[in-house]
Amino acid sequence: MVIEEHARLEITLPDGQKFDVSENDIIQNSLSVTSQCVNGNTFGFGCVSPAQLSVKFHLKSIDIGRYDVYGAEIILYSYFGNTLPDDGGKRGIFNVTSVTKNNDIFTISASDNIC
Repeated sequence: MVIEEHARLEITLPDGQKFDVSENDIIQNSLSVTSQCVNGNTFGFGCVSPAQLSVKFHLKSIDIGRYDVYGAEIILYSYFGNTLPDDGGKRGIFNVTSVTKNNDIFTISASDNIC
């Protein structure tokens, strides 16, 4: 049995530019979202541990540097199977905290936009 997974990203840069990253531009097996209830191994009252997004993707024909992407907002859409959910598969909104760029490949880390 094969389970299909689909994902795409909508990125809004701090200067207002918007662009989509299709699943074809996401480097295979590089997209992950990790979350935990507590930070480390202790529970702090009134504290929240945000989910972390990590992804590598190709971004061609757009003249954007790594410093242009810091603080950008990323909306993650993903779903399993062939049927797109009614909400488009929206999984969360993340803010970029770390960026590296090598040629046209961006490696991004982002935190859940819960704060």
